[in-house]
Amino acid sequence: MRDSDIICTVTASRTPILHVEWLKPGVHINAVGSASAKTRELDTGTIVAAKVYTDKRESLLAEAGDYIIPLNEYVFFLEY
Repeated sequence: MRDSDIICTVTASRTPILHVEWLKPGVHINAVGSASAKTRELDTGTIVAAKVYTDKRESLLAEAGDYIIPLNEYVFFLEY
């Protein structure tokens, strides 16, 4: 993964399968497997370092464990 430009994840993992130290700067990640507030594919460091894009803010805040878990850890705050 260290040399990847694009990574797609589609799992039901409850624990991160990608860690920020494995990724090169500027990598594009399509993380679409996490579909509940308690599942996640990306570690907190990846989310903190990322530019996060969503199609629906309400879904992001209700269903995306990749985002919700780090948010609840208070490592970053929502920007409006």
